[in-house]
Amino acid sequence: MALDSHEYVVLLTDRQLVEVGQPITDWTRIEVERKRNEPAVGLVTVPADPALLAAVYTPGRRAVVLRDGAYYAAGPIERPAEPFEWTADKDGQDTGQVTFGFASDLADIVAHTSLPDPTLVPEDTNQPEAWTRAATNGETLLRDLVDANCISASGATAYRQVPSLALGTVAGVGTAITYRTRFEQMGDAMRRAALAAGGLVFDTVQAAGQVQFVVRAPADRTAEVRYSRSVGNLRGIHLEGEAPTVSDAIVGGGGEGANRLIIRRTSTAARQWGLYEQFVDQRHTSDTGELEQAGDEALAEGAETAKLLVVVVASAGQPTPDIGDLVTVELWPGTELAEEVRGDHLEVDADGELHTLLVGSADARPDPEWIQEVRRITRSLAQLEAI
Repeated sequence: MALDSHEYVVLLTDRQLVEVGQPITDWTRIEVERKRNEPAVGLVTVPADPALLAAVYTPGRRAVVLRDGAYYAAGPIERPAEPFEWTADKDGQDTGQVTFGFASDLADIVAHTSLPDPTLVPEDTNQPEAWTRAATNGETLLRDLVDANCISASGATAYRQVPSLALGTVAGVGTAITYRTRFEQMGDAMRRAALAAGGLVFDTVQAAGQVQFVVRAPADRTAEVRYSRSVGNLRGIHLEGEAPTVSDAIVGGGGEGANRLIIRRTSTAARQWGLYEQFVDQRHTSDTGELEQAGDEALAEGAETAKLLVVVVASAGQPTPDIGDLVTVELWPGTELAEEVRGDHLEVDADGELHTLLVGSADARPDPEWIQEVRRITRSLAQLEAI
């Protein structure tokens, strides 16, 4: 179906990317929501002919959404999102409709657990304490983690292979980090590594007959992408703030009693509010790099939160940024912020398409300059309300 000069087609495939049936062009609604470092989710409403119903209810099917012939989103069908119903009195000879939901292929990765030694089955008594890396580039680490747990598995662990999954082209991004994981949900383990390595973004794409795992660094597009009320592409603003809960992380490493290794990590920005100490138990290691990383993660989780959520409309007059990219948002005349694209939401039906972006952060942003700017905006709002 062609809408606003864009054509959308839905394909059904198996896990080997072999197409099942004919391309679906008579859909009535498509909805896709993408978020940073999380599986995208989608809903598709289509006429419920018998062949399509059989495919939707067959385990292992995937949905692929094409926009103008190019990949937009794809992944395993999780379930019919709404019960299929048909009655003779209401529907007559009409086949009715069915709405099915799918997640992006990243869901197959994050559903795994990070094993200390991915070449051994989880219950093997030879499993080591943890899967570790010292001073390793963040992108390399993420690729190695996914490869070991989801791609290169063989022999007794072959059941852990994700069909058609491969590593995409190396982007050469990320800082070096010291890392450790043990029986952790892969999504949590990967997000932790991506944050520590400089805020990397990871995802899956379908290309060259494969599902490819890719890592990239967010781009600074503040000079070319701008959202404001005057342009008409700014639709909503939500702004709030909260004091920190951790200013000093006291990290306890290996050893006992007076011989236990203790280090401290502090946040100058959080200290402006007062002293908020938290003890972080890391008795399983005496590696200084791992202890410092654990302390920094506690500071990030307990940092002062400045929450800004802006809803904007992707417009044809400027490029559409990727998830994680920085863009310029003019909250009101004279007040501009460089903010991160957290997600996007696409809705397509007979009336056309609506593509909105979620810009800002719902997480702690321990950037002193950004925090000060949001404080200033909050004070200005308070003064306006007082007048």
